[in-house]
Amino acid sequence: MPIDNDDHGEVVRLLLQRGRMPTLWDTLQAQHPPLCYFLAAPLLRLTGGNKGVQLLSLVCSIATLLVLYYLVYIQSVRARTYGVLMVCFLPQFVMFSQ
Repeated sequence: MPIDNDDHGEVVRLLLQRGRMPTLWDTLQAQHPPLCYFLAAPLLRLTGGNKGVQLLSLVCSIATLLVLYYLVYIQSVRARTYGVLMVCFLPQFVMFSQ
């Protein structure tokens, strides 16, 4: 996971150490959806470092942008509206875009 104001790497490390998702008592990032963490855990174990996990995060981000492109430029008017709304109001896009 990228190194930013959220320590997602800590969640993946705790998942590997304990064999289960951490609770909010362990880390504040425990409220996030777990799919990315479950996908990242084997990569962290294989690579032993954050670079493989960061690559997975990059691939997921690019896939998200491709899906949004598909929604905005190819689909119906309703799908375009929802795609533009996601880009405009999704916190990850608003807070971390430049």
